[in-house]
Amino acid sequence: MSSTGDGIGKAQEPGITPPVFFVVLLILGSLVVAGLAATLAVVLFGVDQTDPSFGLIGNLTATLCLVFLLWRFGWLEAAGIASWGGWRAWTAALVLLVYYLLELT
Repeated sequence: MSSTGDGIGKAQEPGITPPVFFVVLLILGSLVVAGLAATLAVVLFGVDQTDPSFGLIGNLTATLCLVFLLWRFGWLEAAGIASWGGWRAWTAALVLLVYYLLELT
């Protein structure tokens, strides 16, 4: 694999060349990370497997690993997610947050 010269290194090329294969690897990797983190929570913290925090710990860990991977590939900046956004984006986020909080009560 050769570098294209626009800052894309060899570690990033597998994500660009076969996109479907790469997405399947990301999904399987996130499932493995979530499973390992949830199992580790059971072993270390004594969390019961029927407790909702069992799945929450695994999902949060997998999500953080995925966001870290996207950040390392530079995809967050390319998608515009790393910027603060305009007032419309914050208004939409605030409306959704209020709706979510009202649904919880």
